[in-house]
Amino acid sequence: MKCKVENCENKVSSRRMCGAHYQKWRRAGGANEPKLKMPAGSGGMTHEGYILLSINGKRIYEHRYLAEKALGKPLPKGARIHHMGERWDNHGFGKLVICPDEEYHQLLHRRMEALED
Repeated sequence: MKCKVENCENKVSSRRMCGAHYQKWRRAGGANEPKLKMPAGSGGMTHEGYILLSINGKRIYEHRYLAEKALGKPLPKGARIHHMGERWDNHGFGKLVICPDEEYHQLLHRRMEALED
């Protein structure tokens, strides 16, 4: 099967895209989008595209910080955060789902993939 990105003849790796387009999609939110960059002095970004904050000298992923702030307490052990739309830089209202564990998180991914087909 060929990559779903227009004019790409490479073999499918994941999410109906070749490896190069899938990685670009993961990091930038779109297979043909430029890589996202953080504004100077606002924090950092991992090579996967996650935003890192520095809170009281401790580095924390922005999505985990926002989830804990919404809960009013630290996340339970094993909890995972699911990004709706899978844009790791978009944390607007209703864009994050707190999952009790990795199994539930993967269930959400499988359901999202099934909806794409």
